Amino acid sequence: GKNGLLVNMARGAVVEEKSLYQALKEKKLLGAALDVWYNYQPEPDADGKKYPYQYPFHTLDNVILSPHRGASPFSDLKRWDEQIENITRFAKGRSDFMNIVNLEDEY
Repeated sequence: GKNGLLVNMARGAVVEEKSLYQALKEKKLLGAALDVWYNYQPEPDADGKKYPYQYPFHTLDNVILSPHRGASPFSDLKRWDEQIENITRFAKGRSDFMNIVNLEDEY
């Protein structure tokens, strides 16, 4: 519903992409945090950018996108340190985050 939040760290296909995009765009869902995607080998669009989805989730203000970093194997604790550092920087009002996904450099 309108106060609902969706967090998907499982698989992109668990949630139907078009329905999710429409629900978020129309504010039928409060927001979403997405760490998994629909296409990991995307073709470039007309501007040469590669998006791992068919609908422009990146244009929505109620979506948090992350580059499939939600896994938590013990051998990958460095990623968690980086995520904690980014959260700390955000809390301090900083914008110099680590590991920014730059769509100009491709997904």
